[in-house]
Amino acid sequence: MFPGKAISSITGLTVGVTTIAVVVEAEHVLESVTVKI
Repeated sequence: MFPGKAISSITGLTVGVTTIAVVVEAEHVLESVTVKI
């Protein structure tokens, strides 16, 4: 594997994990807001 491909795949994984974490956090926030309403 070329270093560039390794870096891009690691970056892709990081972005994917970050996106999932943000979505999960957003769902928790929406749930808490809905409960307050």
